[in-house]
Amino acid sequence: METAGTAVIFQRHYRGGRSPGPRRAALPFLRSVGYGWHADPLVSVLVATTLLPVVLKTLGPRIDWPRRTKPRTNRFLDGLGFLVVRRRWLMAGLAMVILAALAIPLLSLNIGDPKANSLATEGRRTRACPRWNGPA
Repeated sequence: METAGTAVIFQRHYRGGRSPGPRRAALPFLRSVGYGWHADPLVSVLVATTLLPVVLKTLGPRIDWPRRTKPRTNRFLDGLGFLVVRRRWLMAGLAMVILAALAIPLLSLNIGDPKANSLATEGRRTRACPRWNGPA
């Protein structure tokens, strides 16, 4: 509860400090949104530091009743996990090769102006055309 409560209280200060004051809004609608912006973290802090610990202390084990059985494991994923842990440098190299293969199309990416031959030369004119004279 100590670390969770600290995180929740820090969240309140973070969100409350980043928003402009609700009294600075010119329109009443925006002013009420500002008040809601400040009230939301306040309510979440109050619930997380008072009500939630009481509910968890009271209902704790009863909430988890369907999951008391031992979870089933997947042999493939267990083996893959052990392989990654045992051969981490090999797996890191394999991951780099896969990322490099996925990044190859980026080498031909044109971020600047399009080439003239890539623009449409035929077809129906649309409203996006500068010289649009109505439907074709």
